[in-house]
Amino acid sequence: MAWYGEARRSLLVMAAIGTAMLGSGVAEAKPTAQKARAATQGQINVVYNRVRSPLAKDFQTVFQKSRLFETAVAPINQNILLPRDLTVELGECGFVNAFYEPGAHRIVMCYELIDHLTKVFRKSGMGQRDAEVQALNAAVFTFYHELAHMLIHEMDLPIVGKEEDVADQFSALLLSNAGDGGKGAILAAAQWFGSSQSPESREKYMDEHSLNEQRAYYLICLLHAQSPGELSGLVKRLGFPPERLQKCKDEYRQIARSWEMMITPFLRR
Repeated sequence: MAWYGEARRSLLVMAAIGTAMLGSGVAEAKPTAQKARAATQGQINVVYNRVRSPLAKDFQTVFQKSRLFETAVAPINQNILLPRDLTVELGECGFVNAFYEPGAHRIVMCYELIDHLTKVFRKSGMGQRDAEVQALNAAVFTFYHELAHMLIHEMDLPIVGKEEDVADQFSALLLSNAGDGGKGAILAAAQWFGSSQSPESREKYMDEHSLNEQRAYYLICLLHAQSPGELSGLVKRLGFPPERLQKCKDEYRQIARSWEMMITPFLRR
């Protein structure tokens, strides 16, 4: 795989997530009823399902050798009190997806999704290696999106609004504080959503996800709020109004504060 080296470098992103989770604004944990219920100290375990296709075997080799997902869950296991053991499964699904399954207490990352993402980026004009790198970046964003679903359900976290939007916010919040690699993952996801036009039907307005175009612009909005200098040229090219950019900053602070308040009672101290 051309992006095996990139997978290894992505470990730096995953390691930075621990610091991002415990950002300087997080207060000392206080005893609460929620924390008492969560004190069973479960762990998230990574499982590699048996695969058959040559492509899936290649993906399996890359992820097993790089230990990308083991590194991704390590900060959660080290810092968060979980109510039970949970699983992240990687393998062939027979379809393109990544999802959290509440009844099985697991996240499933399908190798078909990464192959699909590579093709999406290739269609945008990228070379094979660049497309594979962007696919990996978008997959990292997707993993943390699914991790948000897992934390919300397994820890019974209160949310107000569409859960899919909250999951995007969680992933963007963590990755925006994980250095250039994390920011690259957000931009890769925004490019993916931007290239995937929402279907022209009334059902698109009924879907649990916001429209792809909205998700793309919103991720850029949040990333600009965290790193305005780095994205000034991009938001100008896209035509973001100044008043919207100010609201992006307000929303980013609100999201960070909300997740801080929800997660703090579950921190291991």
